[in-house]
Amino acid sequence: APARAEDLLVGRTYARLLEVYYYQGHFLRSAWANFCGLNFLEHFEPTAELTEAYGPISVFFQYTRLHSVAAHYAQRALAADSIPRPAG
Repeated sequence: APARAEDLLVGRTYARLLEVYYYQGHFLRSAWANFCGLNFLEHFEPTAELTEAYGPISVFFQYTRLHSVAAHYAQRALAADSIPRPAG
């Protein structure tokens, strides 16, 4: 299903919360915010917000030495980014 404007706002809010936690040095909280946003956005058709959420998850798994999982999410980001979306 397509995401509504309100759904995209939720995704962007989790992304900003991730940044706040990250810059405050709360690594696990930032990962939690990213997982929440990613899990929420995956219920909809791919969006720029979903593509943006895959990147930090990939980095998180890289830090935890789960390199194959990190690569999986990096590939998902690339795949989601290549899907044509309507303008606007």
